[in-house]
Amino acid sequence: QSILESCRQSVEAYPKTARTDWVLNWPGQIVIAGCQIFWTTEVTAAIDANDIPGYYEKLLSQLEDLVTHVRGNLTAIARAVLSALIVVEVHARDVTANLIEVGVKN
Repeated sequence: QSILESCRQSVEAYPKTARTDWVLNWPGQIVIAGCQIFWTTEVTAAIDANDIPGYYEKLLSQLEDLVTHVRGNLTAIARAVLSALIVVEVHARDVTANLIEVGVKN
């Protein structure tokens, strides 16, 4: 199976699966790519809806869920995937906070 096909399948599964389960069901590269796809889509929707602060709260909740999950009983590979994802998600949180700080409206 190609990386592209895995990415398509993971993006299709994302809305149908609890996020904390979804991140463990796919290879690390696919998880990070998929999360970036959804962050881009969701932050764009938040900008369009003029609700970046609301989306920022969702990001904080998602990040907290990942941190809780990474502290649990995981394989070394799963822990490495979640640790890498947390780094990317912290960056997304910071970018979103910056959008709020500079007053992005559209």
